[in-house]
Amino acid sequence: MTKKLVFIAMYRALDCLYEETQREDLGNYLSESNPYLFTDRKSADPAVFAGFSNYFDSIYTIDDVSVEEGYSFVKKYLSSEHLSYYGDFVSIFDDISLEEWIDLCSIIENEEAK
Repeated sequence: MTKKLVFIAMYRALDCLYEETQREDLGNYLSESNPYLFTDRKSADPAVFAGFSNYFDSIYTIDDVSVEEGYSFVKKYLSSEHLSYYGDFVSIFDDISLEEWIDLCSIIENEEAK
């Protein structure tokens, strides 16, 4: 998975969790991170994807990681200081199992291939 696909998968997972929780802090983050507003599939606020990208690059020297590495990365990213402005989302992301993440990533990769 490229970092952009990891970002999109993270957004979609959090969006599903928002539907369940209706947390205002998560809704605020999702509105700024929405990758579906522009054709480049980066965040609505460019600073959100830039922060995600910089954090990704600080951990990986390549732009393509396994689905499992993407899952692990998202957990690290959500617990990082990058999101402290918005809130703590790693605890609710824990509701997404690795199997659900793998299924979600498969769906996103198929959508992006079209």
